[in-house]
This record gives sequence, structure tokens and C-alpha cells, in this order.
Amino acid sequence: MISAVRCRPDGSLEETQALAFLGPWLGEPEGRLWVDICGPALEEMEEVGRCFSFHPLTIEDCLHGGQRPKVEDYDGYLFVVLHAIPQRLEDPCVIDELEEIYVFVTPRALVTVHKRESESVAKLKDRIRKDPSRLTQPPGFLLHLLADSVADPFFMFLDRVEDEIDDLEARVVSSGSPEILERLFAVKRSLIHLRKSLAPLREVFNALSRRDYPLLDHKVALYMRDVYDHLVRASEIVDACRDLIATTIEAYLMATSNRLNDIMRQLTIIATIFLPLGAITGFFGMNFAHLPWNSPLFFVLTTLFILAVPVVMLRYFRRWGWLEREPSFVVTREENKGPGQQGPR
Repeated sequence: MISAVRCRPDGSLEETQALAFLGPWLGEPEGRLWVDICGPALEEMEEVGRCFSFHPLTIEDCLHGGQRPKVEDYDGYLFVVLHAIPQRLEDPCVIDELEEIYVFVTPRALVTVHKRESESVAKLKDRIRKDPSRLTQPPGFLLHLLADSVADPFFMFLDRVEDEIDDLEARVVSSGSPEILERLFAVKRSLIHLRKSLAPLREVFNALSRRDYPLLDHKVALYMRDVYDHLVRASEIVDACRDLIATTIEAYLMATSNRLNDIMRQLTIIATIFLPLGAITGFFGMNFAHLPWNSPLFFVLTTLFILAVPVVMLRYFRRWGWLEREPSFVVTREENKGPGQQGPR
């Protein structure tokens, strides 16, 4: 589905879903517009490519997908690939795949292409509808608005991940359930996937902030630098979360080992208590005539001795502290986020 929007001279917006209007709108000398394509089809992309003279390689990238974040300078336009947090997540702390947004920046138009509904693109539409004058600015400013909408959800997602790690840290000792370890690895996979996208995405805006592209106004570079700073901080938070995940996994394994040691110690104590009892009953259970089982007094004394042995042994074990549990291994993390770990407000 294609949607095109432009700002009329009177300041109002005009929207259309017909490709036939692109030619006349581009023919106007001072006209600026934004074209958004959701779920691109081959015919739509070829028609848009003819209208804007896009290179076939960039059209192919939009149709096939699977691109890493990048910026490429073509004749008359910039081609930018962005990765964004998906609009809907089945699990708020797990990402299977990031959304790909393809952006064409021309002297008079911004063209965005994405396969599914994008929250970042929807936010940009809302901002333009509230302030149509944004369309009168160079397309590089629209790219900054879109990039800002792409960067902000990373911080919201990472905030949820940090809270999830805190909760898992608290549950590591109180519960040795294997589901905790599975959850830790699921969150870790999401962070690795996120890091693979954030690193090249950060370099994209680093390149855009260096004023190496004539299509972007020099003022836009300052805004791109701000987005770059946000992505750098998001990358640092991802690295910190990965370290916390690794620490929590180690804590889980250590806590599991401690529980196993406690169980083995308790079983050893029980076996040690029953060892002399087994020796006594085994001795007097031998089938010899001269064993004094015919004496009631000796039977009572033997029974009392059997009962006294575990009591004496338990008192001895308690005196030396062998019955006490090992100090609990607890990993806690105070809420102490520095300015560099807070998302943009």
C-alpha cells in the first residue's frame, strides 16, 4: 500500500494513495512530499523507481530485505537502511527480528519503504499531521524525525530488559527452576541480536553527522549527531545488560552447585548417623548362642544406646556447625543508573 502526502501553499496537507499523482507533484518547482510504502509490491516499487530514478539495486534491496543498517550515496539521492524495534512483541523482552525501514532521501522528497506497519513511521505521520509545515523543510529533517522515532524505542525495550534481569537475579537463589536459565538465554539472544543491528546503525548516523553528503543540509548534521549519541548510549546499555546476563548465569550455576552441596551434606550426615546404628544392630544380629539377648537388662541398655547415638552425633554436628546452611548466594543490583544509561526523554 502506497501513501503520498504533501503540504499545499496554504499550509494544509494533501494525501493520496494513487501513483498517478507522483508525477504532477514532482513537476511542481517548490513542491516537497513524503511517499510511504507499506508491504511493497514489485509493480509499486518499479513505478516509484521510475518516478524518482532510483537505482535497480536499491529497489531490489527493498523487495528482498535482509539488509544490515547502512547509508549509500547514489546519483541524486541517499539510500538509508534503518532497523527498528517491532511494533508488536509477543514477549516484551525478546526480539526475534528487527523491522527494516528503507529510506530514500532526494532533494525534494522522502520515500520510506517497510514490509509491515511501523510504529516509527506512524509517529512521523502524526507529527506531520499536527504540524504540516514540517513537510516544507528539506527531506533531511524528515529523516531526522524518523531516526528519532527509531532510536527512542530502543531505550524503552532496554528498560524492560533491565527490569527483567533484576527480577531474574532475585529469583536465581530463591528458585532453582530450569525455566530461569532458559529465560536468561532467551534474553541474552535478544541482546546479541540487538547489538548486531545497533553497531552498524550507529555508524550510519555517525556518517550522516559528518556532513559528507551534499543532499543533507549542514544543520541536519547536528540532529544526526544527536541520534548518533542516543544510539551510542543504547549500545553501551546493551553491553552492560549482556555482562549482567553473564553474571546472573554464573550466579544461577553457583546457586545450583550450592544447593547440590547442601543436599549432599545432609545425605552424608544421615548416612553417618545410621552407620554406627547399622554396626550395632548388625553385631547383635549375628546368630551366636553366647550373645546376651537372653538378658532383659542388656536389651534395654542396648536400645537406649542405639537411641543415644544419633542424639550425641547431632549435638556434635551442631556444635561444629555442620548442620547450618551455607550463607545464601544472593546477587543484587541497586538502581543506580548514571546519566549515560537513561533514555532520552
